[in-house]
Amino acid sequence: MTDDSREIENLLTGIAGGDAAALEGLHRLMADRLFGLTIGILKSRQESEDALQETFLKIWKKSGSYQPHSGSALAWVLTITRNTAYDRYRKRARQSEQMENIQHEMNGPAGHSDAQPADDRLLGAERALKIQEALNSLAREQREAIEMAFFSGHTQLEVSEKLGVPLGTVKARIRRGMQSLKPYLTALS
Repeated sequence: MTDDSREIENLLTGIAGGDAAALEGLHRLMADRLFGLTIGILKSRQESEDALQETFLKIWKKSGSYQPHSGSALAWVLTITRNTAYDRYRKRARQSEQMENIQHEMNGPAGHSDAQPADDRLLGAERALKIQEALNSLAREQREAIEMAFFSGHTQLEVSEKLGVPLGTVKARIRRGMQSLKPYLTALS
């Protein structure tokens, strides 16, 4: 084990014990290296800074789950950093795609007037109302997970972390909620 790995492992042990100074020490030791990793993935200084902050928050929360026999402390920290950066990258891509879809809907198909006919707007509003009614028919836990995943652009892992429930629970809530919504959504199409 290298001196760096031993020091990182010692710092993780301190962090797992709630030692804020250990987290600060890990930040001093690793921040530049981890920032380089995130900027290589995200290509944005602001996004990379946000990803780095999120990484250290995850390390603070999850340090107790580090198992030395599973791999080096350095690899554990790098994996959390890389996964956090890729999650942000995928979220940004989804949001960009959603914005393109919204802009396309607002502009309408090429060659058509920008003004949307009143009956189309009315049908769209009616459809949105029916979707909201369908969502309101779900159990609160299912509705919350579906809204976060489909309308707020969060990954299922992010939903799990934000709600403080296991990932499998989030997946089950979304699956059961979507099964309950199927009759409503089929009627809309």
